[in-house]
Amino acid sequence: MRNTSVVVVPTDNRYEVVIIEDGMVTRTDFDFAESAESYASGQRIRLGLPANGQAGLSAESAELL
Repeated sequence: MRNTSVVVVPTDNRYEVVIIEDGMVTRTDFDFAESAESYASGQRIRLGLPANGQAGLSAESAELL
């Protein structure tokens, strides 16, 4: 099973994009929600995921957040 997802998580007046790609976690911080959403959208396209939301997020991935 492919364990890949992209989510935007608000954290203390910042926004974190969490990318889980085949079990590897990458986190990138942004000051603005729009910047985080734009980056996340591009990563979803790169990974072949649906364009919005937490699509592709498995229960195992959610535990990592």
